[in-house]
Amino acid sequence: MEENDINIKEVVRQIVRTSKCDKDSYIKINELLNLMVEAAELNCVRLGEAQEAVDAKNLRWVVLNYDIDIIRTPERGEIITIESWPSDEVSLYAIRDFRVLDESGQELVKATSRWIMMDVVRRRPVAFSRISAPLPLFRERAKESDFAKFTLPEAAEFTTDITPHYLEFDANSHINNVVYAAWIYDSLPKDFTDNRLISSLKINYKKGVYLGQSVKVEAGFQEKNQSFHRFIVKGTGELAAEITVDWKIK
Repeated sequence: MEENDINIKEVVRQIVRTSKCDKDSYIKINELLNLMVEAAELNCVRLGEAQEAVDAKNLRWVVLNYDIDIIRTPERGEIITIESWPSDEVSLYAIRDFRVLDESGQELVKATSRWIMMDVVRRRPVAFSRISAPLPLFRERAKESDFAKFTLPEAAEFTTDITPHYLEFDANSHINNVVYAAWIYDSLPKDFTDNRLISSLKINYKKGVYLGQSVKVEAGFQEKNQSFHRFIVKGTGELAAEITVDWKIK
């Protein structure tokens, strides 16, 4: 398959079901991320090596960063199209982009992400040469990003302790990456989140949280409608993830 063959893109149509929505019928941010990840997984299986073969080598894709703009939040009953494609490779990093469109083709969400292939036994990144069928690339970007490090305030306005549920852990034996986005809402006052929607968010993942571990979330505001969230492994003090969020009034 050649670079920029349109068939490289995964295109998935999906109805926004009630179970994926919040009390106001907007899709939950973690469910939106889940749909994007599912499209990415389908794409990897279709374009690359069969999942069983990758598993046999103890390899897993692990996300390091998301940079997402939400132009309009999908709502219950809408039929949306999720597009996902591998857009670049830089050293050990793979770049994957996403778009979410409504039925008329209007762009609802544009996003980019950065991934590594991880040896889950040795817990080390591996070169793409370890994969016998490296993914072809479609060199188009939904969103440009340099995946910059965060400079967050030291002092937090809110501190929340979270004990992860068993079903929040995934096949990599750590907290699934979409769960952190759901915890945004647990770490801010309800009277703030009740009246707002996410317009953009950036997520930097640092370290996995494993079964038996708990998390302390430190959160606050950098500006009136911009929050920050720092996820710390309790007991070790290690940084698991950082998120910045821009909000807009519903």
